[in-house]
Amino acid sequence: MANVGKGAAKNVSIEFEADADDFASHGIEHPPGVRRPLVSFLPQDERLFHFFGNAIEMFRPNPPKDFKVHVHYEDMGGRSRDGHYKASVADLEALGELESPQNIWPLKR
Repeated sequence: MANVGKGAAKNVSIEFEADADDFASHGIEHPPGVRRPLVSFLPQDERLFHFFGNAIEMFRPNPPKDFKVHVHYEDMGGRSRDGHYKASVADLEALGELESPQNIWPLKR
């Protein structure tokens, strides 16, 4: 996650809208429908990295279904803000393969 806005974000939390059984069967660590606090302050242009799941489990036998990500935060004036984004783990499949030493992260060669 990255703060690409024009100011800091406060009380950042995230929630996934997805098929709970699909997430569980792919070893994804975040249960859908649960709003999880991430950080109390995220400065402008800063990034936050958080473990989502094990790539080996996520792609066997197929990647999980597409899902939505809801990001909740407050601006510096204390106003609540929400962002809603479509996400697909399948988009990450071509970034590399563990089985092949010729493929170096982050790009498949």
